[in-house]
Amino acid sequence: MVFREKNISEKTSEIIKNWALSTRTFSKEDYDKFFPELYWYNRRKKDLDNYFESQKSIPITGPATVFPEPRATVDRFDLTRDPSLSTMGEEGLRRAVKFASRIPITTPNYISKGKRCTPIVIAAIQAGIIEPIVKKNKTKTPFRDYKNKPFLEYADEVLIENWSDTELGAKLLQCINANNFTPMFGKAFTMDQRYVLPSEFYQKLQQDEDIKLITKPSVFNKEIVYCEEELEELDEQTSSLSLE
Repeated sequence: MVFREKNISEKTSEIIKNWALSTRTFSKEDYDKFFPELYWYNRRKKDLDNYFESQKSIPITGPATVFPEPRATVDRFDLTRDPSLSTMGEEGLRRAVKFASRIPITTPNYISKGKRCTPIVIAAIQAGIIEPIVKKNKTKTPFRDYKNKPFLEYADEVLIENWSDTELGAKLLQCINANNFTPMFGKAFTMDQRYVLPSEFYQKLQQDEDIKLITKPSVFNKEIVYCEEELEELDEQTSSLSLE
């Protein structure tokens, strides 16, 4: 599904592109190390055959390791027990700042943990919004020491100098004091990206008046085909994109 949001900056697209770029090639030994059988289950044998055993083997490249299926399952169980986990709070803010601080990291040796698809979208949008007041790191700096701490206790360590004097910083302060981050991130993206599920995200997108569903593309004859009446909303040159 293709949605359009009028206020999201191009920074979000740059972040997604940076996160998606392949930065290293995985050998079979790397695959065994980073994609253990416990986390890949039945697909692992198929991938080993396709990537390393067949005559047309394809090199595996990427900046991230696989997001373990057991971890995703645990997150979903936690969310079932406590639906409020997906509500944006100071832990969600900590994650947004963490990802914004890592925007410049592009070194080939940087290997991150993978994530589910929906959290990646939310994380990139939140990082793009808050990044003007976040200190940038050129190496992967841990944020675990700040976990479950009030944000204002460590804000000066992770945000730029005099951040509260900026327009964005003043808005952030208001959101923290009101425990409502919608003014900062918008209705559709005010969620804790770790726990958000596609169904909840879709519902939020539908409820946000600043966001419009443009089209629902399908794949036909190795091309992306747009099937909705709103085709005139799309640029003519993007109405059919080859997958080859």
